[in-house]
Amino acid sequence: MKEWRSLLIATWAGLSPGLRYFIELVFWSAVFFTMSEYGELFAHIGPQITPVRPASGIVLAVVMWRGYRIWPAMITTGIAANYFSSHDWVQAIITPTGGSIEALAGVWLVRRFVGPRIDFGSIRQVLGFLWWGACVRAAMIATWSIAYLAWSGQLEADKLYLAWLTWFAGSAMGVAVFGSFMLSWVQPSDQRKGEASWRETLLLYVLLVAATFLDSLSEMPLTFLPFPLLIWAGLRLEARALTTALVLVVGTALACISWGYSPFGLTTANPDELLIVMQLFIICAAGTGLVLGAVASQRRQSLRALADLAAFQQAVFNGSNFSIIVTDDFGTITSVNRGTERLLGYSEHELVGRTPALFHDPTQVALRACELSKLTGRTIEGFETFVDLPRRGHADENEWTYIRKDGTRIPVFLSVTALHPIDGVARGFIGVAVDITARKQAEAQMRAAKSAAEQANRAKSEFLANISHEIRTPMNSILGFAELLQRHLRDSAMKKQAQSIFSSGQTLLRLINDLLDLSKVEAGRLELQPGPVNLRNLAAEMQQFFTFKSEEKKIPIDLECIGPVEGQFYLDEVRVRQILFNLLGNSLKFTEQGRIVLRIEAEPDASGLMRLAFCVRDTGVGVPAELLPRLFTPFEQRSGQSTRKYGGTGLGLSISRRLAELMGGTLIACSEVGVGSAFQLNIPRVRHDVSVEVTREDLTANNVTATIPLPMGQEAAYSPITLAAWQSCAALANGPWLEKWKTLLHAPLFEDIENFAHGLTQAAGEHTPEVLREYGNRLAEQAHDFEVEEMTLSLREFPQLAARLQAGPATDQRAASLNIGL
Repeated sequence: MKEWRSLLIATWAGLSPGLRYFIELVFWSAVFFTMSEYGELFAHIGPQITPVRPASGIVLAVVMWRGYRIWPAMITTGIAANYFSSHDWVQAIITPTGGSIEALAGVWLVRRFVGPRIDFGSIRQVLGFLWWGACVRAAMIATWSIAYLAWSGQLEADKLYLAWLTWFAGSAMGVAVFGSFMLSWVQPSDQRKGEASWRETLLLYVLLVAATFLDSLSEMPLTFLPFPLLIWAGLRLEARALTTALVLVVGTALACISWGYSPFGLTTANPDELLIVMQLFIICAAGTGLVLGAVASQRRQSLRALADLAAFQQAVFNGSNFSIIVTDDFGTITSVNRGTERLLGYSEHELVGRTPALFHDPTQVALRACELSKLTGRTIEGFETFVDLPRRGHADENEWTYIRKDGTRIPVFLSVTALHPIDGVARGFIGVAVDITARKQAEAQMRAAKSAAEQANRAKSEFLANISHEIRTPMNSILGFAELLQRHLRDSAMKKQAQSIFSSGQTLLRLINDLLDLSKVEAGRLELQPGPVNLRNLAAEMQQFFTFKSEEKKIPIDLECIGPVEGQFYLDEVRVRQILFNLLGNSLKFTEQGRIVLRIEAEPDASGLMRLAFCVRDTGVGVPAELLPRLFTPFEQRSGQSTRKYGGTGLGLSISRRLAELMGGTLIACSEVGVGSAFQLNIPRVRHDVSVEVTREDLTANNVTATIPLPMGQEAAYSPITLAAWQSCAALANGPWLEKWKTLLHAPLFEDIENFAHGLTQAAGEHTPEVLREYGNRLAEQAHDFEVEEMTLSLREFPQLAARLQAGPATDQRAASLNIGL
């Protein structure tokens, strides 16, 4: 059988398209003609007026299946059938032509309003097919045909209604039965098999044929007999088997009529009435069966979808590596998956019917219950610890410890949610837990690695901080000898080489200082030394320091002071200077035109302290937005930046931010490429004094109370505070300062000298003698800039300074300004 089928398919495929089309037209013409001639056997009102029109449904099905190209077969069949019945060529051409056009219009209506493919799988499809394909199309064809017959005088007026009803019933029945049968078999169907087996299907066929025969042979009206069987068929059979059952019923009834029997309890004296009633009954029965079949098909599809979904959920439920536990509203376990069995070591039988208390740590549950009770203000205990939040519509997610059957403990992350039915009330809970042992171990390893890295970093930083003197001492010697060689050499080439050594040494020393500062901050060895600072003087000194560079590049540095910046602010002036030095230096480095603004803003807070903001704004090259977060990373420089052009190591901003954080402040930046940058140092909670009262005891440092006698008349010329400041500083200069100076003279370390100089400038706060302040600032700047010769000369001037302090303020004319307002 398969060989013959393969041979036929191969032979058909080997034919030319035109020949295949011709053969197809001939075949369908023969089918249409045969079905038309069969219907003519039941025509009694006229030669063409018959209530049996199977060709009407077959034509609709074939055009729906094969397309509009079948129309030549329709017209050919109509002309032939009409000519054989009327022997009138005019009628044989006009009637089938109009009928074919209306038939094609009916097909268009079905395609437009129902769809191009009809598989009778939904109620919408069935009702749409019966309405547009059976009723509307049949009414169109019946109206056209009867109107033509009446116009041509072939039909009496008293028979118009009966003729129209006969034609309509025949066409509608042909579509409802034979059209649905044809479509269900020729078009691919998405429906699966029905619920009935082949034995049940065969039994239904036999019972339907027998019931139709019994109805026809009996004189009693037993039309209802096939009806329950059709309902049974609609609910149990799929579309193809159902339409086949309808064809069997119609075929059996027509056979009985052709043999002279009368179904429905009607007499055969009026065959037209008998056929019309039978066809209307068949239309209703077919519609009922098709609708029930669609309902049953949708139900079967829904049940299969639910079964597939349940199977999928069960596969996910049992195939998951997570532990999934379902409980009822009272905490009794109703279902667990295989992941739970693997995790806990209990079988499903051992868990179902128990509560989660079986494998939970009771101490953890009690602690969590206590926390929830405090938060909610009501007593929570037991199972409510897990479901209090889910009852209120929130998932409860926490880390717990599960105790396995063998007693081992497993850390898990558990998420508990409520199961809500249609009414929205919780009817149970589901807990999904994942073993986080590996995560805990990884976190422990990460913490250990982080601790080791931090310890190594601290060791590195402490090492660098401890050897800072050892690193700077040889560099100081190199710089000193290089500068001496530069001054005393007469050969220009050698002098240039010495100058190169000196400038390279200064660059290297600056790098070393930055690295050591960074290491001190990281090691926690950098301590702040706050003291009174005059912000206006600080800003003016920073402006003056960069005057030469700004004039060289023709970029002015403007100062702006906003708010109450007068008086003394207690800050670490050295570190503030260092930050501003880095910010202004960077602005000058990366600005080629425009201006630079140093703005200082002071604002009191609610506690009576001051908030300070130092902002440096420039019109330089700017920094792309994506690089701003990396600006304060050590050794980070702008990508593509030319080191030869700008230089630097990328440590300045990193050190500045850490110094700002050490002072309890922040250092932030904003920038736009081609527009410029702005860096702002914010320092909160700074103590501010507009006027400071200083006593003699306050100005005596390190418990030095020696009093230096003043010349006659000085007590009257100067205020007690001024005299106390001079006396205290003179005592220090001839005591501990002198000892420190001797040490620095023999081991001149830049950092120690700078710290010593800053200590001199802040010895008596704002009442520090001007001569001492000037000397300290000069010495600090020389040490900071590594000006070896100048620093050495200034350091040797200290005995002269001590003598001037010993002599008192009258020996220094600049002290007069100090007495104004005192």
